[in-house]
Formats: sequence, structure tokens, C-alpha cells
Amino acid sequence: MNAVATINYDREYFESFYTSWLTYRSRWRRFAIPVAIVFVGVAVTGLFLMQLQPAVCYGVFVVAVLNFFDAATHRFRWVRQRLASVAVDKTAELTFTVDKIRITTPNSDGTLTYNAFGLVTVTPNGFFLVPDSGVSIYVPRTAFASDEEFHSVTAKLEEHATQHTK
Repeated sequence: MNAVATINYDREYFESFYTSWLTYRSRWRRFAIPVAIVFVGVAVTGLFLMQLQPAVCYGVFVVAVLNFFDAATHRFRWVRQRLASVAVDKTAELTFTVDKIRITTPNSDGTLTYNAFGLVTVTPNGFFLVPDSGVSIYVPRTAFASDEEFHSVTAKLEEHATQHTK
């Protein structure tokens, strides 16, 4: 197996990363908007239907609206921060061989064995390589030249993950 994935760190990449992360990797962020809506409902219910302390209900309402605003704009802010911090070269090439992954950028070159990753999460649009530190490397499906390359790499990663956890 010798498959190459070329990643361009552009808006499309970060949007895909965030969408896959939100669906397959985040623990709580995916629930932020529904929780904020529930808090707004609790505040409105407490104020108008139950006629509880107005100051407390207004306080809960303000916090709930701010929480909703934070949750609703999180994707935009996250993508904008990543785009602002990405290097000028904005590309990386990952070469997957039988026993290792080589990562090459215009400014660096490195090799990792598959044992470096404690967790691999395969999604329909790509996969996450998660070293023991918890930082994710996201490789989108579109980074590969063909679906066959993508499937051969994900099969190798899943095979290694099952062997690694035994």
C-alpha cells in the first residue's frame, strides 16, 4: 500500500473538519444549541407561566441567549481562527505505507508509525488520527486521488486499531 493524501488548509478543509468533528468526535459541543434553547424555554416558562422571581428569570434568560449566541457562532469563529493561524504554505502531504505515515510540508518532514495513534475515527467524509495527546489530525476523503486509496488506507487503519486494542 502506498497512498498519498494532499491536504490544503483552506476554508473547505476546516469546514469539513469541523462538521466531522462535531458529528463523530465532540462529546458535548453538538448539544450546545439544543441546551441553549431549553434554557431559553425554562426562563420564558418561569417568567410568564409560573410567575417566578422576575430578576432570576431575566438573568437565566440573558445567560441562555448568550449561550445560544455562542453555540450558534462557534463554527464560524473556529474556522476563522484556524484560517488566521494557518501557515503561509497551507499544504501537507501524507504518504501512507504498510508500516508508517510520512507527513511532508514545505517547511517540515516527519515519519510516524501507526502505533503513534491511540485512536482512529473513520467517518464517511474522512478520518481522524488521534495520538495519545488527544490532538486530532483530520484527513478528508477528498485529499486522496481516488476512493480506492481512501478505502485502502481506512482498512489499514481499522485493521491496526483492532490489533492495537487487543
